[in-house]
Amino acid sequence: MNRNLPYMKIAVCTSEVQIGEQIREYVDEFTGKGNAQIQVDVMKNCYRLAKKILNREHYDVICIGKNLRDIDSYTFASSIRMADRETIFFLPGWNRLNLNQIEHLAPVSYLSMPLSKEEFRKELYRTISHLGPGSRYLSFDVQGQKGRVLYRDIEYIRKSGNSVLVFTMKEMYRIPVPMTEVERELAGVEERFLRVHRDYLINGRYLSWLWNQEVGLMDGTRIPVSRIYRTRVERVVAENRKKIVG
Repeated sequence: MNRNLPYMKIAVCTSEVQIGEQIREYVDEFTGKGNAQIQVDVMKNCYRLAKKILNREHYDVICIGKNLRDIDSYTFASSIRMADRETIFFLPGWNRLNLNQIEHLAPVSYLSMPLSKEEFRKELYRTISHLGPGSRYLSFDVQGQKGRVLYRDIEYIRKSGNSVLVFTMKEMYRIPVPMTEVERELAGVEERFLRVHRDYLINGRYLSWLWNQEVGLMDGTRIPVSRIYRTRVERVVAENRKKIVG
């Protein structure tokens, strides 16, 4: 697992083919110099992107063209913001938004048209600085196949021999590293991962209830809790309830 090299996912949704092609070209040149690892998905149909967002796929940057074919650009960006509060919007060719619109969509970066390589590279550097060096993803390499999981999507992690099983709402990953190594990495991220048992780490955001020697996650999963970890778990459950009540 390597958190040193910045990693980003960028989605481009525009009816103007040349914008998507330019962004791919600029990103390839940027990553070719070893500045970062960046995945770019270009989509002409905004509904394809909307489906990905609804399925909990996260993009660090979403670039939305000024004129979309099937929906108003601002309306589309607003709907994405309701589902994902963290993504950064790149807005090529957009007019300046008013204060109310900015408050709703922020953070945003305006890009002038025609798209400038220098301006785009500058915004990439700013975004990487904002995100931090790979600090939002758990990276792993299994038999030469590299993968990444967004920390916030991890529900819990279970020890399995000399490996760990990483569970998200959609998938399970077996990673051939010891639990202690994963726990060290997770100690430095914003998500609050809790040790609740010698074989389990859970993401505090999914913690729903605690009863006797078990905790329940929001999807109904039950996980054993050891007595030595119970007090901390009780505190997180109480905090989550306060957030729900408001």
